[in-house]
Amino acid sequence: MVRRGVMTLVLTLLAVLPGWAQTPLGTIKAVKSIPINGVRMIETEQGIFFASDNGRFLWKGPIFDMWSASKVETLADVDEVAKKVNLQKIGVDFSQLAVFTLGDGAKEVTVFVSPACPHCRELLEQATNLAREYQFKVVLLPLGSKDMDIARRLVCLPDKGKALQALVSQKYEGLPPGSCPLTSLQKNLVTARVLGITSVPYLVRHDGLTNAGKVKDLAAWLADGKSHGEGGK
Repeated sequence: MVRRGVMTLVLTLLAVLPGWAQTPLGTIKAVKSIPINGVRMIETEQGIFFASDNGRFLWKGPIFDMWSASKVETLADVDEVAKKVNLQKIGVDFSQLAVFTLGDGAKEVTVFVSPACPHCRELLEQATNLAREYQFKVVLLPLGSKDMDIARRLVCLPDKGKALQALVSQKYEGLPPGSCPLTSLQKNLVTARVLGITSVPYLVRHDGLTNAGKVKDLAAWLADGKSHGEGGK
């Protein structure tokens, strides 16, 4: 979806550039956000261009998405690469992360959650009911000092089944203080940063489709991939 405010800003900035008259692109048809900070894709009469947010830099495409090994040269391409990620292809190794496994189904779903996030609790409750069909890799992504303390307790708890149960119910009373190496939890934070995750819950479906934020109907989203989200923490 084209954000009118962004389009207006880009059009205004481009219009006042000293060299604009020497860069005749014709009518600008659409401006679209892409998963690169500070860069927009612009569809014009002369084709697809990319522009910095301040309108200073403009260049002709295509660009390449190294994660999917594909060209990004149309607005449809942006939708494809922005909404999907192949975790295995980019080298995410769950054995090195602080992860709990929920379910034993054939289709794998990755879920990033924060221990005190209410939307995450609702999501995990839904996931529990789908555990026969799916296997959920629940990745801890603590947002805030309170969540970090709980995450430390969960990671350090020897009984991982008990830790997962506590995470799903968000009942953490009685968990012992965490006193173990937190390398895996630190790697979770790095992984989230690489993926550009800024809110939870964040899901990656078995086919790579992503969803950021609350999911009203997890079963429906897993089945059809349509947006059932409302934003996250």
